[in-house]
Amino acid sequence: MTRLARLIDTASLPWQPFDNADLALTLSESGTRVFPCDPVTKRPYVKWQADETGDTPTVGRWWRRWPDAMPGVDLAANRLVVIDADGGEEGRAVWEAFAAEHGGLPEGTPVVITPTEGAHYFFRLPDGVEHGNSRGSLPPKSELQVDVRGTTGGYVIAAGAVRPDGTYHPVGLDNFAWRDAPMIPDWLLDMLRTKDRPADAAAQAQRALAIPPSLYEHPRYLAWRDAAFADEINGVSTCPAGSRNSQLNNAAFSIGTLVGGGHIDEGTAVAALKDAAHQNGSVRDDGLPQCRKTIASGLRAGKRDPRPVPDDILQEIADIAAGRAIVRNLVEGKGGVISDADTGEVLHDPEEARQTAIASNAFPEHLTYVPGLLGEIVDWITASARKPSRTMALAAAVAVMGTTLARCWSGPTKAGTHTYMLTLAPTGAGKDHALQQIRRIMLSTNLKNAIGGNDYSATSAIQVAVVKNPILLSTMDEIGVFLRRINSKRAGGFEQGISGLLRTLWGLNYNSTTTTGTVGRPAEIIHAPALSLFGVSTHAEFFKGLDSADLSNGFLNRFLMFVIETRPEDVEPTVDDSKVPAHIIEGINARFGKGALLTIKGPMAQAGTEIVPTIIPWADDHAYTLHRRHKKEIEILGDRNEDAVAFFSRAPEIAVRLATVRASGRNALKPSISSDDMQWGIDVATWSAGTMMRMAGLYMAENDNQAAANRIIRIITNAGGRATMRTIKQKLRHTIERRKLEDLLSLMQDSGTFRIEIDEAPATGNTGAKWCVLEPEK
Repeated sequence: MTRLARLIDTASLPWQPFDNADLALTLSESGTRVFPCDPVTKRPYVKWQADETGDTPTVGRWWRRWPDAMPGVDLAANRLVVIDADGGEEGRAVWEAFAAEHGGLPEGTPVVITPTEGAHYFFRLPDGVEHGNSRGSLPPKSELQVDVRGTTGGYVIAAGAVRPDGTYHPVGLDNFAWRDAPMIPDWLLDMLRTKDRPADAAAQAQRALAIPPSLYEHPRYLAWRDAAFADEINGVSTCPAGSRNSQLNNAAFSIGTLVGGGHIDEGTAVAALKDAAHQNGSVRDDGLPQCRKTIASGLRAGKRDPRPVPDDILQEIADIAAGRAIVRNLVEGKGGVISDADTGEVLHDPEEARQTAIASNAFPEHLTYVPGLLGEIVDWITASARKPSRTMALAAAVAVMGTTLARCWSGPTKAGTHTYMLTLAPTGAGKDHALQQIRRIMLSTNLKNAIGGNDYSATSAIQVAVVKNPILLSTMDEIGVFLRRINSKRAGGFEQGISGLLRTLWGLNYNSTTTTGTVGRPAEIIHAPALSLFGVSTHAEFFKGLDSADLSNGFLNRFLMFVIETRPEDVEPTVDDSKVPAHIIEGINARFGKGALLTIKGPMAQAGTEIVPTIIPWADDHAYTLHRRHKKEIEILGDRNEDAVAFFSRAPEIAVRLATVRASGRNALKPSISSDDMQWGIDVATWSAGTMMRMAGLYMAENDNQAAANRIIRIITNAGGRATMRTIKQKLRHTIERRKLEDLLSLMQDSGTFRIEIDEAPATGNTGAKWCVLEPEK
């Protein structure tokens, strides 16, 4: 007898929630496809549309890895639409009253009460009918607090799942049979699938708000239109295998609504969707005819549901035309969500941004928005720059804050707060500004004695500097040149030892080391050295400076890497770059040395003084759980991919250091590491490790042929995964002999690195372009 059968057999007993693992196995045994979700954020641990399964052994393995995970259910696999009513009991009452006014809910509609006292209402869709997460013509969420989850991109947490704040509790045992949910009522389906025609809506709004006839030339309208279009195209171009055709169809439908509303030309839409399908591999795997068919079908359906200009955009344009100031009453809610208090519009959702950040070398900008002093430093460095980069500013801010807390504070794992920061950016990206602002901050605060050298020629120079002042922040312009010198075969013994000493100093935390004694200088003990590095370089120069041993000996994985792919635009700074704001100065001085002025004579600033730090604790059990889970995931990754160990093994410790810095930035007197702090630290550390591993594979080589092959792969990768043979040859014509390049391209094609595609011959009869298309990794 299966678990589900046993449950049904005990229907007369009071309902009790399942253990999450037991529930997942029960569902899989009954034929339901499931996938594991984080018990706090509800986000899937896997690529759910591709990986969901009803295979019980696979489900068992997943829940052994994530024992507290909640099972998610794909609505498409069960032909379901779910109305998710928020707002607790009151929100449910408003939804049910609204439903009653429009035709009511069918008898026997399955209902699941969520831990926040909201509810999920399940309905089946008619055969051949699909619906995504669109509200259609339902009232805005500010009036009717419901979300829609449908068959294109929708999932829900299974009834019976347990999370820290409660259970997904079905109303009556019969509601476990949600696969037998009633058909969606006609009135609701009509509302979900219809909207007012944009011409009518725009005309009404213009009459009511006196919007000028030039609506469709207004910058605010153009910004909305372009963002809506770009979001869909980006979603297709970055979509992973397993859900690409569905994503292409959804995007074509959504863009079709823009075409139907007269916002986008259909030819432009088709060309952009086809290019995005090329980038994500759909054309390669499914063929261009199939992709064209999907695009045409989606556009055709979308045009039947034209999209109006949103009311808030129309209102803003009207306000601007009338000369009225637009002032939003912003509030920060749980998890850092920023919303408009008057309209309820969510303007910034860190969790959503984290989940939707595309896999790119460029550092995800949403991670640069942090609370407290750390965020204030980021904002000031950015605002004072002529080429502003929040990524560069965050790297600088972390280096300064880590130095501020050094030797006085530690995280709950007793890790120090000193960091080795690395920022890679193209020439002319404004790296000098970050270096100068670090120095300005330190000179304006009690950190002035912690300014370290910008170069070291021998291990003894570093040891002397750390003995003199064990709290140091050294900034290095072109750190790649420094690494190339110490890794050179011509480097002397004292230079070659620098890498080893830096590895030692990074990992000592609050332990001690001994300097190398000489005839004129006896050995000395250094307790809790806190040397931080902030280095900037170009991509190629940095990796050119590394030695292959830097991967295996753990030198590279001690660095936290931030990557900037494009040069920021020149702007006029909005604040004075030479004057550090008073609140930043006060914030640093309140934390450095626990608020006491440290001098060269003070015990905290003496290398021979044994240090007992104040430990910043976990704020809650979930923060600690996130840390333990991260460590376990890195261990599993290392077991599966031995090469990943060289890059990821120190990510958990770096994540704690980052979380410690962020926590102190929020509270100077009694900081504690929250789950938000920890998740942010994990996101930054794992992004850094993963990007470093990917870039090292492209930039580091053991011989000239491999170096040339890596350059070819980079050219194709930077072109979106496919580049013409002509482009590759033009970019390499001055660096590789033509015949050698021809041989190498032939060898790479034969080995399966890329494959050749030839465009259909144009009308002129000339041969079409020959494309090199990267093959996916096996």
